[in-house]
Amino acid sequence: IALGNASAGKDEEDGGIRHAAVGTLNNLADEPANLIPMTNVPDCFPALMLIAHGGSTGITPVMSMMAKDALAASSDLLVKVATKAANDKSKEQKISRYTPSAKSVTYNQWK
Repeated sequence: IALGNASAGKDEEDGGIRHAAVGTLNNLADEPANLIPMTNVPDCFPALMLIAHGGSTGITPVMSMMAKDALAASSDLLVKVATKAANDKSKEQKISRYTPSAKSVTYNQWK
């Protein structure tokens, strides 16, 4: 019920309700057990993406940051699950997780 009410916050005009909804989803996204219920709620991740993008009026930078944090936490949990499953299936070769870096990648188109 809390997930459904929180994801419905994307349609509310009141900024306080939307802020509370994003905060609730942000807190729930940190727990691995909440990942499946969050994916079962139809508008949960689309609402987070909309708020993270700042695609509607009344989105504060704090709300955008909380939505981005919730999406990043959910993504990290999904990568951990996928890596664990892949490593369990493939005993001969361990698959490492992709670790992003700030190193710039250049492309020399004239070679």
